[in-house]
Amino acid sequence: MQSISSPFVPWVARPNEHERLVADLVDQRFFGPVAITTSLSGARGMGKTRLARAVCGDPRVIEAFPDGIFWVTLGESLSPLELLSRMERLVYDLTGEQRGLTDLRAAEEHLHGLIHPSKVLLVLDEANDAELVRPFLHTGPGGGVLMITYSQDNLSLGARLTPVDIMVTGEA
Repeated sequence: MQSISSPFVPWVARPNEHERLVADLVDQRFFGPVAITTSLSGARGMGKTRLARAVCGDPRVIEAFPDGIFWVTLGESLSPLELLSRMERLVYDLTGEQRGLTDLRAAEEHLHGLIHPSKVLLVLDEANDAELVRPFLHTGPGGGVLMITYSQDNLSLGARLTPVDIMVTGEA
C-alpha cells in the first residue's frame, strides 16, 4: 500500500479564543465589528476561518442572531464589479430577490436598509482591505459583523481584535 502525505492539518481547538469571540458577539452593549486576526503580518493557515465556523455554530451565537448568519468572502483586490457582485449575492441571501445592482453607493444603501433593522451576523472572510469591508458595516442594534483577516493594518474600523497565532499540536 502506498503512503500518501496529506495536506490536512488537524483542527486545533482554541477554547479561549472561541469563548472570547462568542462573548464579544453576543454582548449587546458593544456596537461594532469583531475581528479574528493574526499578530503575524501576512500569516495564513492559522485556523481563523475554522474558528469562525465553530463560533458561528455555537448555540449562543445562533440564538443571538435569529435573522441569520451570512458569510461573505471578500478576498484581495476586488474590482468594483466583483465587490458589487458580493453585495448582490448578500442581498439575494437576505431576501431571495434578484436585484440588478449597478452602482456601489446604491447597493450599499440598499444593504443598509436590509441589514440595519435585522439581527443578523455578517461574517466577512478575507477582510484584509478596510475599503472593501466598509459597505458591509451597516448592522444595527442586535446585528453584528465578524471579520476574518490576516492584516491588522487595514482595520482602522474600531473592531475588537482576537489574535490567533501559531499553536503547536504536540505532534511531530
